[in-house]
Amino acid sequence: MQSQTADFSPTDAVSDPTGASVEGVAGDGENNSADPTANTAATSATSEEVDAVIAELEAYRQRLVDDTMDIARKIKLPKKAAQAQVDSHPEIAKVTQLIQGLRDRQNGSAQ
Repeated sequence: MQSQTADFSPTDAVSDPTGASVEGVAGDGENNSADPTANTAATSATSEEVDAVIAELEAYRQRLVDDTMDIARKIKLPKKAAQAQVDSHPEIAKVTQLIQGLRDRQNGSAQ
C-alpha cells in the first residue's frame, strides 16, 4: 500500500481551508501561448484566487494574534511581553511569510 502523503505540499495545508488553490498561481503547466486571450483569462482568474487566499490568510493571522493577546491578557502578561510572544509566534511568522510571498509573486507577475 502506497503512502498518500507523497503528494502533500505545504501550500495544500494553507489552501484547504479557503477552497482556493495556491498552486494555481504558478500555472497549470500547460502552454497556452497559441491563444493569448486564454492566457489572459487564466491570469485574471488566478489573480482573483490569489487575492482570496491572501484575504483568508490575513484573517487567519489576525485571529492568531487576537487569540494570543487574549490569552496574554487573561494571564495578566504585560503588553510588552505579549507583543514579544506575538512577534516570536512560529505560526504567525509562517503565515506572514506566506502572505508576503504571495504578494511578491502577484506583483512580479503583474509587471
